[in-house]
Amino acid sequence: MRRFQRLYLTIVTRRQEYIGNRAFTVLLAILVGLMAALAAMFLKTLIHFIEEEGIEWLPPYFFFFFPMIGIFIVLGLYGRVFKNAAGFHGIGGVLEAVRRKSSILHYSLMYAQMITAAITIGFGGSSGLESPTVVTGSAIGSNSSRFFRLNYKYRTLFIGCGTAATIAAIFNAPIAGVIFATEVILPQFSATIFIPILIASATGAFFSELFLGNNVLFRVEGVVPFTLKEIPLIIVLGIFAGFVSVYYTQVFALLKSALGKVKAKWRKAFIGGLLLGSLIFLFPVLFGEGYIGIRQIISGEFGKIWQESVFGNYGEENYYTPLLVFGLLILLKPIAASVTVHSGGEGGQFAPSFVTGGFTGFFFFLIASNFLPAGEVLHPTNYILLGMSAVLAGVMHAPLTGIFLVAEVTESYDMFIGLMLVSAISFFTKIYFDKVPIHFKGSKSAAEMDSTKHEFISLNNIRVADLVERKFQSGTPETRLSEFGDVFAGNDSVTIAVRSGDELVGIVTEHQLRKLLGRDVSLSSIKLGDIMALPATYIDLKDSMDMVVHKFDTYDVHYLPVLNKGKFIGFISRMKVLSSFREALKSSGDILG
Repeated sequence: MRRFQRLYLTIVTRRQEYIGNRAFTVLLAILVGLMAALAAMFLKTLIHFIEEEGIEWLPPYFFFFFPMIGIFIVLGLYGRVFKNAAGFHGIGGVLEAVRRKSSILHYSLMYAQMITAAITIGFGGSSGLESPTVVTGSAIGSNSSRFFRLNYKYRTLFIGCGTAATIAAIFNAPIAGVIFATEVILPQFSATIFIPILIASATGAFFSELFLGNNVLFRVEGVVPFTLKEIPLIIVLGIFAGFVSVYYTQVFALLKSALGKVKAKWRKAFIGGLLLGSLIFLFPVLFGEGYIGIRQIISGEFGKIWQESVFGNYGEENYYTPLLVFGLLILLKPIAASVTVHSGGEGGQFAPSFVTGGFTGFFFFLIASNFLPAGEVLHPTNYILLGMSAVLAGVMHAPLTGIFLVAEVTESYDMFIGLMLVSAISFFTKIYFDKVPIHFKGSKSAAEMDSTKHEFISLNNIRVADLVERKFQSGTPETRLSEFGDVFAGNDSVTIAVRSGDELVGIVTEHQLRKLLGRDVSLSSIKLGDIMALPATYIDLKDSMDMVVHKFDTYDVHYLPVLNKGKFIGFISRMKVLSSFREALKSSGDILG
């Protein structure tokens, strides 16, 4: 073991001596991009194969039981094998790590969610692999930078590199990868971080092209340039997609709350698996991520979707059958995706929102084409893609990602103006009614969404534990003031902790003592318990630094006590917080500057 430690220290030391940070950032971006891309391609290829081949030969009744089995297996793995990865939830978890945990992701996240997401979706879970692969890529970036002892800013940067590489590899869309990383994961950094993220994303796209070639997992052809006369329809579609996005996020939050009330995890898995299995039994297209259904619609084989469903006996010539089927799929896909993750399965909401958008666009096309004057022709593929971009923009709060992702998977910018318009309208419709993106929906982090840019940059780099003053004056309620001598004489910022065991029962401040001295009283006659007061509030060791600042601002005090699991461990001074904040601001400059 010592030999490995010496080798490790030698590698880190030699790197610092011979390779500067700027050059090393480029090299590590390539390495992170390669590892993240390989992980993403492996997962997507595996699940793509299961969806394409598994659905064809599985008897219908298997759809009812498979999702539950997958969720049970995942719960078992998190309970016994991947304990350190349990409870980590997709993109929201990554953002929490950046915000509250100094961009540190446990090393087990480099592989745990790959395995659990593959099992969940392979057994029919209706979630997506993009979020778990983003977690995998982010963990690779975080732990690679930790291995070389890089600081918070570099860890955050390489989290973005891993994110960009996974999206680029999945869709062979390097621009969308860069934009998603900077739009969702790293919105606080300056333009200079584009350089390593561009390199990582290009690496992901390169290996996607190298290994997959023309067999990219989601590629669309046959896009027709949009015309200006379609703008009114696109505006209406954008508004409609915005409301679908609101519905999606509200369903996600409601089901999280409802299933969260079931405390027994195995019972929750049984209930969720039963509901999910029922939905998939009724509509097999809900099995897995759902891209296979989008490909069927685009290829003109959309009749298969209801022929395999409970509406299989109704003919395609009936205009209302496809309307009913795709209207129901718009409503049911968010439910199936939410149940999957909230009942114990693994997966994200990127793919489900993308697929829901495809159903939304096709549903809108069916309605619009029926009301057009004779001779007017709409192209269904265009509206499917417009819907996908619009709902992704609304649900994920990533309009630029939606625009460029569709443009890259179609290898065409003929629809670019339409994509810009529909995504912007959908996004603004969504945030008008609901400002919280889905990765924060129903979590306590939603209340912190309005934090300022400087708070987000600087306070994340400060830990509460680093500011705790553990050397302090203390006594019991029976301790007399005379035992402290002239402790207050030359220091206006001393606070005495009054304790009973590990419990803090009160504090005595310099201000309280000065009031006593003005009365000409004997200190030996006064006990701490006679003059102590309860603190205005407490700081928990797990509090974020922006919460600490908020408490000092709210209660306007100089010192606050710190608790760890209910036990008093020391004080934090307002002066020290402000000093650390200023130092963090000084060091928050560009990484490559």
